[in-house]
Amino acid sequence: MCFALSLFAVLIFGYFNDASGMNRRIFVSNIANDTVSVISIMDNMNNNVMTTLEVGSWPAGIAVNRRKGRMYVVNSHYDNSSITVVNIQTSKIVTTIKVDASPMHIAINSADGLAYITHPRSKEQTLSIMDINKNIIVGKIKVGQGAFHMVSVGKKLYVSNSDDKSISIINTTNNKVTNTIKVGDNPMGMAADPMKRRVFVVGQSKNSVMVIDAENDKVTGTIKVGKVPRYIVNEPSRNRAYVSNSGENTISVIDTIKNKVIETIKVGKQPLGVAVATSFSRLYVANHADHTVSIINTRTNEVIGTINIGGPLYSPQTGTLWGIAVF
Repeated sequence: MCFALSLFAVLIFGYFNDASGMNRRIFVSNIANDTVSVISIMDNMNNNVMTTLEVGSWPAGIAVNRRKGRMYVVNSHYDNSSITVVNIQTSKIVTTIKVDASPMHIAINSADGLAYITHPRSKEQTLSIMDINKNIIVGKIKVGQGAFHMVSVGKKLYVSNSDDKSISIINTTNNKVTNTIKVGDNPMGMAADPMKRRVFVVGQSKNSVMVIDAENDKVTGTIKVGKVPRYIVNEPSRNRAYVSNSGENTISVIDTIKNKVIETIKVGKQPLGVAVATSFSRLYVANHADHTVSIINTRTNEVIGTINIGGPLYSPQTGTLWGIAVF
């Protein structure tokens, strides 16, 4: 397997801004043993794995719906393609929803009561639409080939089509594709700055991040980052974005005003998922190949801790951790 904001809930690679200082949690998917690790971040000096949830096969993407107190886990195995819905407060599974083959990511539109699910291997090249109140699939949308990740700005949902080097733009009022942008690179993870109306798209094959103006849906710039970038998270309050470079075990820190990399941070092996807790000034990085989560102080851009998740490896090359979300 090589293979976030406006109305939408915090995605697997998103941020959560909370000034209360209350107990918060990190959720990390582990594709090797079909689990999600729940980590307490109430005390930033002592981050502990609280519990481990058994979900479906090959859990990858995670989304948190704060309004409903639910977590949605995407089980990506082709023989067990499903969404596991978890009650965050009780850490109990609410239901499991069967979906089309090999799903990867989910975006929650809590205002409209819908979720969107990507299927990178879909021969039909479609997204699934799920009613999160009834927990059923209610429709599909034709997009590009290899639809991978999603992010929203206002009523627009941007979808990265990794195989045909394009971005599909969906009007979430009527769930119709209104535009397709050719980007000339293999788009993967995405992040949004809703206030400045920009979308950031990781371009894996050219080690870049593309900047899209969400007003006119044009690519307005390209930022060079590290090797084999996968995912990106934006922190609008600090004008920063963070990119996981799985090919060199680093995080690129982008100044989103100047649109350039200002620092590179060494983390664990094959970093994938990234999530920001703004109120704690923390960036959390899921390191795929060594079962760890790196904790970065976003004020100093220093690694201040490592959480060992544990669990079996697929192999020394592929590892297990994938997605990460903050609640």
